[in-house]
Amino acid sequence: MTQEMFDYLASIMGKSRPQDLTYNPLDLPDPSQTMKWDPTQYGVARQGVASGIEGIRNRGNTAFDQAQGELSRYQNPFEGGLRTNNPDLQNAMQRMMQANGVNPGQVATTNAEGVQADQAMRNSLAMLAGTDQARMAGNMRALQGDRTTFDQNLGLEANNLNLGVNMAEARGKTAFDQRLQDAMMEAANQEAMQNWQRQNAVGDTNVNQQNQWNADILKTYLQLVGGTAPGVTLPAAGTVPW
Repeated sequence: MTQEMFDYLASIMGKSRPQDLTYNPLDLPDPSQTMKWDPTQYGVARQGVASGIEGIRNRGNTAFDQAQGELSRYQNPFEGGLRTNNPDLQNAMQRMMQANGVNPGQVATTNAEGVQADQAMRNSLAMLAGTDQARMAGNMRALQGDRTTFDQNLGLEANNLNLGVNMAEARGKTAFDQRLQDAMMEAANQEAMQNWQRQNAVGDTNVNQQNQWNADILKTYLQLVGGTAPGVTLPAAGTVPW
C-alpha cells in the first residue's frame, strides 16, 4: 500500500465517525388543559331550589287568598239590631186592649218594662256586634300575619338550601383543585424522571457508539498499517483523521 492509498483510506475512516444522538426532552400535556371545573350541577341545584320554593309560595298564597275571601264574605249576625216582623206592633196591641175592654193605663208599667227590655236587648246586640266585628278584624290581621310569617320562613328555607348548595360547590371546587394539583405534580415528576432516563440513555448510547467506533477503526487502522509498503509513514501524533 502506497502512502497515497494509506492517506486516502485514513481520511475515509475519519469521515465515518458516527453522529451523536440528539436528546429531545419529553413534554407531557398539562393536566389543566384536560381537567376542567364544571359547576353546572350546582346551578341546576339552585334552579331546583328556586322553582321548589316558588311552587310552595304560590300554593300557600292561594290558600291564604281563599281564607281571606271566606273571611271577607262573613256576615256579622248581630249587626243591624232588632228585627221585627210587625213594625206596627204597639198600635195593634192598643186596638186589641180596647176591643177587650182593657184600660191602656193598667198595662203602662208592663209596656214600659217591655220598652226597657227592648232597649237592653238592642244594647246587648250592639255589644255583640262590636265584639264580633273586632273578632273578625283580629282574624284578618292574624291571617295577614300568618302570610307574612309563611313568606319569611320560605325565604329562610331558600337561604338555607342555597347555603347548602354553595358549601357543596365550595367543597367540590376544593377537591377538584387538589386533584388537579396532584395530577400536575404527578405529570411533572413523570416528565422529569422520563427526561432524566432519556438523557442518560442518549448519553450512554453516544458513548457506546463512540467507543465501538474507536475500537473498530483502530483495528482497521492496524490492519492497514500491516499492509503498507516500505517507506509509508504513520500520521504524526495529534493528526489522526478521527
